[in-house]
Amino acid sequence: MQINCLNNQLDIQKDVVIITAPLTDTAIPLMAPAALKPIVESTGLSCLAVDLNAEIYKLVKDHPLQDEIVRFFFEDYATEETEDWLQDIFYSTAQQLISYRPKVICISVFSYVCQVAAKWLAYYIKNYHPLH
Repeated sequence: MQINCLNNQLDIQKDVVIITAPLTDTAIPLMAPAALKPIVESTGLSCLAVDLNAEIYKLVKDHPLQDEIVRFFFEDYATEETEDWLQDIFYSTAQQLISYRPKVICISVFSYVCQVAAKWLAYYIKNYHPLH
């Protein structure tokens, strides 16, 4: 699954990638990545700041199994019907994050609900695309 906000067609490298962990029930951009990016860049490092939550929120909102997917983000419980979709989201996100060859990936956790996604993103990044 292509995560549009992480599309790296030009094979750009970034020292630091900052993303928001889904799922916060809002289409309004979360500010942490935008606020942290200039701080990182002031140290001389390159930085990509992405509101991953906004894109995942749109995908979930339009999904026929929306309630079951939201339940996963709240309770860390996936149904058989949603398991493949969720694995695809986390695997694809990790793959696209690693395409920037960052030294550091920062995951902004806006609320307690985002902890589930942060845990799974970290798992997929570490186990399928370890940073060297």
